[in-house]
Amino acid sequence: MRPYRVPRFSCLRVLGLLVLLAALAGCTPAAPATPTSAPAAAPAPTAAAKPASPVTAASPAPSPSAAVAVASPSPGLSLSPSPAASPSASPAAGNPAAPRPANASLKISAPSAGQSVPAGSIQVTVDYSGPPLVAAANATKLDDYHLHYFLDESATSYLSTTTPVPMGNPHIVHTAATQVSFDGVTAGTHTVVVMLSGANHVSVVPPLSDQVTFTVS
Repeated sequence: MRPYRVPRFSCLRVLGLLVLLAALAGCTPAAPATPTSAPAAAPAPTAAAKPASPVTAASPAPSPSAAVAVASPSPGLSLSPSPAASPSASPAAGNPAAPRPANASLKISAPSAGQSVPAGSIQVTVDYSGPPLVAAANATKLDDYHLHYFLDESATSYLSTTTPVPMGNPHIVHTAATQVSFDGVTAGTHTVVVMLSGANHVSVVPPLSDQVTFTVS
């Protein structure tokens, strides 16, 4: 019996078909993989920042160079002497004293010494020459000068000292006026003293004053 042989042509053909199928399989595009991961979550909206509370600006400090008006200077008020003050006008202790103005003069012109005047209102007039006088309530520096009128009150404690002239005594007048009146002056002998001081009611150095004694009848 003759053995069966597979035709060579048929084997080669099958082999070629297999190669062709393999090639076609390699060229077919793979299907896109289905994404398995979930899309990233959108960021949660953040809360709007709370506006900061407005900060109130602090009031600026007053300039040290600003002039300060002395509304009601107390007897113990201590003011800084002006640059023109001499060293001797500022004692080491106590209140500073304003310097006596150069060429300043002060004289009581009425009543005159020994004069007799009627009882009641007595007018005292002063002849003054020097820097303009400034009421203590309007003074802004130590050498804003004013006058003190003493009726039957001793001025010894305030001349050539750094003791300020006190306020509140009806027999002592603090003023920038060169004429004042004392009411209700009774009969007898009376004395008037007028003294120049700085803004703090301390006598100038050296002191400048005048005194007269007169009679009321």
